Amino acid sequence: MKRILLTFTLGAAFCPAFALQLLANGDFESGVLTPWAQTIDLGGPENWSVTRNDKANGTFSATARGNKMLYQSVAPISARFIVSSRVTLKNSDATFNAYRWYYTDNTYTENYLQTPNSAWNTYSLLPGLNRSKTVAGLGIFGVNGGITFRTWIDDVSVIGVRSGGANLNPVPEPATLAAFGALIALVARRRKA
Repeated sequence: MKRILLTFTLGAAFCPAFALQLLANGDFESGVLTPWAQTIDLGGPENWSVTRNDKANGTFSATARGNKMLYQSVAPISARFIVSSRVTLKNSDATFNAYRWYYTDNTYTENYLQTPNSAWNTYSLLPGLNRSKTVAGLGIFGVNGGITFRTWIDDVSVIGVRSGGANLNPVPEPATLAAFGALIALVARRRKA
């Protein structure tokens, strides 16, 4: 019994306690863009806005027509601790969209998403993330070219792990919850005996 308890205790100690959603309003369900902001406008007829007209999930998504970037800063975090980042995107012209990771040293890396069709598709944003830098923000561009120049985005996420410190949206990891649940069950079982 002591071995089982020790195993679960050590397992919980070495598992990260929380995965964090580093972006706020990534699903646009607040009905407004804030804290997102359009920071670059390389042309096009319509700025980023929140809409109900088309969405991947929920009630709202963000949309723009043209080559404009929607940006959100994050609390600085080492890129090594970002474990997942995704966007669900719909590009009416089935062309490509760009995204940028911004770093605290005032540099960025830019990558492209080739959209295979004009439906909603989910993409990983991890390619091109420079793991040796500290992330300061994420920007996603609308479409550059095509007929309608229309892009929709929804369910944008950047998931990281931190050791300590304050965070806005803690999400307990399943392994940690299972370990704590097993520990509580063992203690309760021992008390009954």
